[in-house]
Amino acid sequence: MISESPNTPPSNPKENEYDRYELGQIVDRLNSLENFRVQLGTFFSTANLTALGIAFTSQKAGIVLIAAAILSLLILFDIRLRGENVAYYYRGMRLQRRLAPDDPETFLYITPSDLARDAQRIAALDTVEARKAALTKIRITWHSPFVTLPIIVVLGEVIVGLWLWLRWNWMLF
Repeated sequence: MISESPNTPPSNPKENEYDRYELGQIVDRLNSLENFRVQLGTFFSTANLTALGIAFTSQKAGIVLIAAAILSLLILFDIRLRGENVAYYYRGMRLQRRLAPDDPETFLYITPSDLARDAQRIAALDTVEARKAALTKIRITWHSPFVTLPIIVVLGEVIVGLWLWLRWNWMLF
């Protein structure tokens, strides 16, 4: 049985060994998810720019709207992956607190990111039920440029696509 207090190390050496193993897996998973987010961003951004190039070459406003839809997919995937990352940050912080209770500067606590701050906010909640509810609810961090910039670009592409179609009489497809 895992001890209830996150600040006290487990009394059973097997629990301590499991916690160390789990922490290593969490850090690996965080790195993998961050790499995956970068790859998704690169793929969808390239697809978006390719669609825009085709749209302006063929003068079809509908392809500009398709480019906006492609970037919207990136936003949806990124929001989902951010939710998973927050859960991993939270669990990793709890484990680091158990394994190094006297060190307030462990890796996940000093990581400068919105994900780490969200995990710290969740860790500060009073009850286990409140923490579980906060971890399962996906939140959008609007003040992050990685969320607001793609949304602004999508809105701009929609406006440009509609403007080209309605004002300049470009064909939709």
